[in-house]
Amino acid sequence: MQSKNLNSSYYSGIRYDSLSLLDHAHYEKILEIGGGTFETLLFLDPRRQLDLWGVDIIDERSDHRINFIQGSIEKAEVYSLIPDNYFDLIIANDVLEHLADTENFFRVCADKLKKNGNLLLSVPNIRNIKTFYYVFFKGSFPRFEQGLFDTTHLRWFTKKDLLAHSSKRFVCLDIRSKGKYVSKILEKTFLAEFVAGHTIALLQKYPS
Repeated sequence: MQSKNLNSSYYSGIRYDSLSLLDHAHYEKILEIGGGTFETLLFLDPRRQLDLWGVDIIDERSDHRINFIQGSIEKAEVYSLIPDNYFDLIIANDVLEHLADTENFFRVCADKLKKNGNLLLSVPNIRNIKTFYYVFFKGSFPRFEQGLFDTTHLRWFTKKDLLAHSSKRFVCLDIRSKGKYVSKILEKTFLAEFVAGHTIALLQKYPS
């Protein structure tokens, strides 16, 4: 999971870019992985009627009605505390790039989701033109405290990579490139990948 050695604002805030893929869908049982302060999860429950669960390595919740499990989703003891075939929706914003085993992450999510449950996923977009600039012009792969080249990232993904890794257990309902330089018209095109900060995907579990 994310190493939280920075100020908490880096891991907080509502991810409106990610939530935009949900449209008006209704979910009753939601798990957020690596949610930090879980503001995105809480935003989905303004009437305080949903069954909310959260997993993170540090407890930074602002609201304790979340069924919280402290630890990494990669650990067996955390996995065992999360009910199988239970959730309508799992949210994992900027988590996958911090995990050692990509395939295991998708297996875990499939195990915990109901039949046809959804996974909302966000990863930094390595196809960004910044990568070309640093590697081909500057001659090195940078490592910074945050952002695309965060020192805690173990993996990097393009849109095509994300679809390939998830395809064994999930079908893609929607995938978009998001960022401040990406217009609504461009966000589904390959051109957006060169300036987008994130790739956002809404996936659905294959029927078992």
